[in-house]
Amino acid sequence: MGSRRAASKSQGSKSAATGAAERRRGVRFAVMLRVDYEAGGRGTFSFSSNLSTAGVQLRGATRLAVGDELPVALHLKTERQPVRLQAVVRHVSGGAGGGAGLEFLPGQAEAVEAIGRFIDEELIGKLEASLARSLTSTPSVVLLAGHYVQVGRVDDAVDLYRRALEATPAATALHEGLGALLLARLREGAGGPGALAELEALLAEGQAVADGPALRALQKGAAEQRKALERADRERAEQAEAQRKLEERQREQAEKQREQKLRAALAREAQAQADKELAARRRELERELEGRRAEADAAAAEERKGLKAERAALSAQAEQAKELEARLGRQEQKLGQRAARLEEERQALLAEVEAQRGALAEAKRAATEREEQAAARLAGVAAEEQAAAERVRALEREVAAEGREVARRRAELAEAEKLQASLEKARAEAVQLRRELEAAGQQLAQRQAGLEAG
Repeated sequence: MGSRRAASKSQGSKSAATGAAERRRGVRFAVMLRVDYEAGGRGTFSFSSNLSTAGVQLRGATRLAVGDELPVALHLKTERQPVRLQAVVRHVSGGAGGGAGLEFLPGQAEAVEAIGRFIDEELIGKLEASLARSLTSTPSVVLLAGHYVQVGRVDDAVDLYRRALEATPAATALHEGLGALLLARLREGAGGPGALAELEALLAEGQAVADGPALRALQKGAAEQRKALERADRERAEQAEAQRKLEERQREQAEKQREQKLRAALAREAQAQADKELAARRRELERELEGRRAEADAAAAEERKGLKAERAALSAQAEQAKELEARLGRQEQKLGQRAARLEEERQALLAEVEAQRGALAEAKRAATEREEQAAARLAGVAAEEQAAAERVRALEREVAAEGREVARRRAELAEAEKLQASLEKARAEAVQLRRELEAAGQQLAQRQAGLEAG
């Protein structure tokens, strides 16, 4: 019964275009049953003219005032005991057919369920059986359809209206009732274009029968739904286009992300490969460096050995140079001494030659004098002249021999001078050798320092 009340409120709010205010508070069934209540502090009773799960209409209850809250007890055939509820007076009408309309207060679920059971068992069954025999009673169709809507059986209500319209196509109330349900469905977002087309065709048929404000209101609602449907179609098309563009952007983004991931993976693979190759190259270079270092160490060791050998050789050469220099010094000393002796001998020879020349000149003068003297004594001194000539020739031979000796000694002096030049050249070569030895020692020291620093 709780579900029936919820469905009644939901469906009633959607059918305002019908103008039936009672439907918003529950479908009322014409039924007469005893209702006990209090009025003026005294207990009394009345009979109902209609009943729903939301309230009851009492006949002749004119002593009640609008807004009064009072307890009531409904005598239902389906219940052993009267069903007691709290109600509030919503309206009071006077006159011969006067009465009061009561609304049940909320929070009375058990009592409302009891009323629902009574309606289902005593009223709805009879109404369904009657309509199963004939659908020509339009008020009964509208009443049963309203009940179906109230309890959530909207599809049954729509089917009932359709079947009733087939039986009574000129009944305006059926057009209005079915139109209200179809419009309510459309407003709830159900049915779609087919339901709207059915509603428009239904309202066109109803207006062809008898136009009225209810049908015009429904026609207005249908037009609004047509606009809303067209707007929804446009929105759906726009949404579909937007969705398509979104999906396309998402695909592009996904493709970009996949491409970025692929690039990142390729970059990682390339980096890993590069790292691997770099590590291999590093190991190879380290091995090559170790090999070169070993070769360099071996070469350095060999070079050290070579340098030591060169140093030893240079030392030996230096010793030889020193020895040569000493020997040259000694030779120079000897040559100096010999040159001194030769000079002394040359001077002595020159002095002797000069002396002999002087003596020869003196002898020539003496010979001249003797010749002069002998001229006078030519005859007597022929022998002496011949002897003098012989002596002169002998003296000339001696002078020639002395000249040859002087030439020989001059040759020896030239040889001594050549030896002196050779000595000077040897001395210069010794100085150059000493400089080369010093330069070689400096280079050796630099190479030794470089090797020790490496």
